[in-house]
Amino acid sequence: MIFPVTGFPCAATVQRRLGGEADFYCGRIVLRSFAEATRLRSVLGLQCDEIFVSKAAWLSEILHRILLRTYFTVALPEETQKDTARFLAVAEEDISLSLAGLLWLSAMNPALSSLSACFAGSEKIARLNFLETTPAGQRLLRLLTDHAASIDDQLEALILHMPAVLEADERELLRRVIAYDRGAKFFSMGGTPAYRQFTVPGGAISRSQDEPWMRELVLLAKIVPVWLADLSRRHHRHIGRLDEIPEEEIASIASFGIGGIWLVGLWQRSAASARIKQLTGGKNYSSAYSVFDYAVADEWGGHAALRSFRDLCARYGIRLGCDMVPNHTGIDSKWMREHPEWFMQSEVNPFPGYTFNGENLSGVQGIEIRIEDHYYEKSDAAVVFACDRDGRRRYIYHGNDGTGLPWNDTAQLDHTLADVRQAIIDTALALSADFDIIRFDAAMTLTRDHYRRLWFPRADEAPAIASRSVYSLPGHEFDARMPREFWTELVNAFRERRPGTLLVAEAFWMTEMYFVRSLGLNRVYNSAFMHSLRDEKNQEFESTLRDFRSHDADTLARFANYLSTPDEEAAAAHFPNDDKYIGAIVIMATLPGLPIIAPGQLEGYREKYGMD
Repeated sequence: MIFPVTGFPCAATVQRRLGGEADFYCGRIVLRSFAEATRLRSVLGLQCDEIFVSKAAWLSEILHRILLRTYFTVALPEETQKDTARFLAVAEEDISLSLAGLLWLSAMNPALSSLSACFAGSEKIARLNFLETTPAGQRLLRLLTDHAASIDDQLEALILHMPAVLEADERELLRRVIAYDRGAKFFSMGGTPAYRQFTVPGGAISRSQDEPWMRELVLLAKIVPVWLADLSRRHHRHIGRLDEIPEEEIASIASFGIGGIWLVGLWQRSAASARIKQLTGGKNYSSAYSVFDYAVADEWGGHAALRSFRDLCARYGIRLGCDMVPNHTGIDSKWMREHPEWFMQSEVNPFPGYTFNGENLSGVQGIEIRIEDHYYEKSDAAVVFACDRDGRRRYIYHGNDGTGLPWNDTAQLDHTLADVRQAIIDTALALSADFDIIRFDAAMTLTRDHYRRLWFPRADEAPAIASRSVYSLPGHEFDARMPREFWTELVNAFRERRPGTLLVAEAFWMTEMYFVRSLGLNRVYNSAFMHSLRDEKNQEFESTLRDFRSHDADTLARFANYLSTPDEEAAAAHFPNDDKYIGAIVIMATLPGLPIIAPGQLEGYREKYGMD
């Protein structure tokens, strides 16, 4: 939420009741924080919370801006100006058509009935409804009454129906206002908070039920080919399969208190991914996130080797974790071969300049897959690739999160199809037979809000992905195609069939709290920890931890802290090369119940928690 905001008008009687506890500008309440909204609610005995009060202030501010920018064919009646000035306790010359019109709209708005004390008596103002005689005034009143269910609905309606009146940054601001729920009140108004809340209107809290081992888990990531190569070097013999990993390695890992190993790069990878990299001068291996099929690669020993390795780890109390990539597959994946209709596609080339004359990357007879020619020359981002089969050409979108170049060795799944969502859920459930921990890649791209923004943008939005503006959908049609959050469907399936599985979301874009508070995943990436550590924002981070511990400690316990990620600059890049400082901050961040560690206490914690 952005503060300060000058919001709804308040009668002089209300202003006197609030006394020095609130600020006003031309009779309108000025809120500088959720705390001020809470005081207003408490003093007036309002039957609403501080989130509602804050959103109401923003609704009033935007309506005031719209009134200022609208040309009306009527003038402000003189008696209305005088009566409104007395009602709001402001100078008569400060009463404008827009301010009087805002008071009228506020009193008439059914969604603001909880704030009726602020407008009580305005019905006695002479001709306060003067805007009701104008087409523009009638339109604004009808828009509010037609969307009277909630303030969020009214803000959505303003975004949709006032694109020519509101600036793009104002529309984006309103979307952010809509996105807040009660978790937002814990954050201070100064600067950008360490954690920002994303939710949907009416979203309920639905946390997972953790098993005891989940609370104690320390998860170690191991990139399979790198790990096996390192083991071969250190043990002076070839170790190429999971069932060849020496037992002493697992014993050593367990001795550090590590309770889980996350195997990265385990699955059968896309052969096309390796070939694309080779053709463009890169390394001759596939991306771990361009998956052909969720089967253990033969080179690591297949499923039999995994089972043997899992049994070995279990003897030392170590659980296994794996990746699941629900957003996309490899460009030549098994699903691409069997279900080409499952992917985001077009029958028409979205860019007339695109050509597809390069090497066929499909790997099977009867199917031809070619990426866009300019990608090889590095002169275009190549948003789609061509897939020819059965005499038909499809232009299929590459995986894309809208923040940079498309992932050109991947194919984007169409999650508006129920079959696609079910296939992903069934695959994840099948993985849980061997893995207690599943980490979901780029999970935030599949929240309904972001999925629509990326692939079916609103008509008044600039598309995040080139060419997708023509696929804009009305809200009701998108809702029909994707009626609920995909993650809710997945979590519910796990709760019913595999309740002991730890579900971890790699999620950013202000969605972190949404994943663990509303969608029910067990853990979410805590990027704020790494960023605060990297940027040395110690006081801000400490303040955030205190807020969480006081108000929402259960959410804090569900953040997965990390020091590096392949997608961002690591904390160590900006930190002194001194293990003791890094160790102290890690302890404080991952164990929020501990006090802040003074330098003299460090050795005690080092010994207690086995920090070397």
